[in-house]
Amino acid sequence: MQKYDIRQMPADEIRVQKNYRELVPRPDREDYKRLKEQITAKGLDPSQPIVVNEDLILLDGHTRLQVARELGLEWVWVVTKDFEDRPAEKEFIILSNLARRHLSTIQRADLGLKLLEIEQERARERRRLAGHLHKDNLKKGQELGEVSNNSRHRQNFAYAGESGKKEQGKAMEIVARKVGISHETLRKAKKIQEMVKTKEELNEIWYEWRRNGGTSINSAIEKLREQVRRDKEAKANRKPPWVIEMIPQEELMYWLYQVADCQKVPRKAIDGAVEMHPDLLWYWKWVLQDKSTRSLLPKTVWSIILQWVEKWRNKQRAERLEEMPVPSNQEKIGPWNLDFVHQGELKDLVEQFPENTAHLIYSDVVADLEQVELLGRLAARALTAGKCLGIYVGKRYLPEAMARLSALGLKYFWSCAVLRPDDQIEVENFRIREKWKLLLLYRKGETAQTGWDWFEDGVLSRRPINRNTPRQLIMGLTIPGQLVVDPVVGQGVTAKVARSLDRRYLCFGANESDVRAINLRIKNVGIAQETRN
Repeated sequence: MQKYDIRQMPADEIRVQKNYRELVPRPDREDYKRLKEQITAKGLDPSQPIVVNEDLILLDGHTRLQVARELGLEWVWVVTKDFEDRPAEKEFIILSNLARRHLSTIQRADLGLKLLEIEQERARERRRLAGHLHKDNLKKGQELGEVSNNSRHRQNFAYAGESGKKEQGKAMEIVARKVGISHETLRKAKKIQEMVKTKEELNEIWYEWRRNGGTSINSAIEKLREQVRRDKEAKANRKPPWVIEMIPQEELMYWLYQVADCQKVPRKAIDGAVEMHPDLLWYWKWVLQDKSTRSLLPKTVWSIILQWVEKWRNKQRAERLEEMPVPSNQEKIGPWNLDFVHQGELKDLVEQFPENTAHLIYSDVVADLEQVELLGRLAARALTAGKCLGIYVGKRYLPEAMARLSALGLKYFWSCAVLRPDDQIEVENFRIREKWKLLLLYRKGETAQTGWDWFEDGVLSRRPINRNTPRQLIMGLTIPGQLVVDPVVGQGVTAKVARSLDRRYLCFGANESDVRAINLRIKNVGIAQETRN
């Protein structure tokens, strides 16, 4: 028999690995309290030392080490044991606790399953080594010119494979004897392990059964099988998903109105969407009959309904005189070709732009007070009733800018701070740079609808930054075919976004070379297909 030297060492030097500690069940409160009182009174017993490996990783004595540390014991009795590999260490931990502790059948079965995993790991390693041996023998045979006479090597490899299968078949019987339970009990425990892995509900039943003190393997597996039978019966009695019950249209519309009210969608818009696409009610039946709590069906159907609500709104807006899009065959507005960037000065546009023809005027250039005045005069002249001017102003000029716009008859509509990280404008007398710019929206006259509801949702759902703001404005405040005007073009962003959203546009810049470059870039922008549907 191999002898090991028992010695004392500092408790803090011993390392605890979580996967080793969780191999065996922890003692209950009463056993832990009893052990702690015993160590408090008599100290640690040298005849039962804590076992560590050569790396000072704790193998046996987790509870005793925990008690020692809680009591402030600096030195503990230890013995070092060496093993061939990690599986051998795990097996030692399990077998040591089996021999010393009073465990229930279910706890022994748990340890048996862990031992079974260790045995299977060893069997896989043996098969792997047998495969390498076979390859080496074949290579040597080829070198000796015995390629045609290598049946013996194949037989040896086949024998190794059969031997591995036999070992795997006997592993459960060997493990059952080690843990002190029958082969049948371990087989049932293995079956339970496989069942709870397949379904979360079974895992919860198994956990609840263990927590309530269940110890019988037979009662546990019967409880799980009963749940499986109930699930099968429920599935058999469930109506196929393609069977749609007859639900009165009044009831369908009632529940659709309830959701619309919660989402702040007007009921009139729901009526219009259903009138345009009656199959929406058929989709809604699926939602009402869907019993799954994790189904994506309600969100999918509601998104389809919102798409048709938006189409109905666009249709309603397009029928009003002030919202009429520019005819698709119209090529000019005044002297300027549509869907083009022209060279021109802002002060000239104020005098020459045709009245009541634009549906949105927007520029991403930060305007000074003189430009604010000119843009306001252009908006008062060119915008149709109820349409908007979007303008960036400096924070210090805000009161004066708002006063000038109001004096021109424009009405304040909305404002927000927009993140523009690429701007490098320094504030005078301060060592700071502004990256947030104030966007003002002013409206010409009144209108029943402005597209505000979509635009407000878009702004609230994500932080407005410079690259998204033009798209949010144009989508929320115009409909396909309407005219967007950028009188002070910068990089041509407004023109590119308007073209991609199937809007008509006119943009103006003072520099001829910049205008030519922007027109070349815009040609590569495609029109979004979804805006045409």
